[in-house]
Amino acid sequence: MKKISRTTMMIFALVLSLSVTIGGSLAYFSDHESASGGATLNLGGKTEMKEGEKANEKDIVITNTGKTNMLVRVGIYGPDEMADVEFDGEWLYNENDGMYYYMNVLEPGADTSASKLKSSMKFDWKGDEPEYEFEVTVVHESAQLLFDNNGKVIIPDKWDPDVVNNISVPEVPEA
Repeated sequence: MKKISRTTMMIFALVLSLSVTIGGSLAYFSDHESASGGATLNLGGKTEMKEGEKANEKDIVITNTGKTNMLVRVGIYGPDEMADVEFDGEWLYNENDGMYYYMNVLEPGADTSASKLKSSMKFDWKGDEPEYEFEVTVVHESAQLLFDNNGKVIIPDKWDPDVVNNISVPEVPEA
């Protein structure tokens, strides 16, 4: 049997230990697991919007069908020169983000039908009516009314804080 030199044995041990260390490190940094499935997270807030039945008019009513107080805002998008929006003091138009904010908290089971937010199309054609179709799109957003530890309303992301801070909010519930 051939005798292995001490230097060869040390080099072999060094290479073996490096390969185990590097291999383990690469496995650590490249390991991954796939996940499947999902879960619905329901925090109790839900609103629905009705726009009315008329083709050129949208009487917008938001209903809180959830279990918590909600903040509501509406965006109305269409040809600027043709879209006409009527609203009363319950709603506030914010020029900064182009949204109409409902200035009261919408409680569970309540809706905005007592207030007025109405979008309509006006046509002032000179001569023949062009063969175009126009559409006004109404989008509503709602967010649960949440308070921080100091009893201050938590402003939903991308909502105008100046407007939200002026919404009529009920007393902070006792903890």
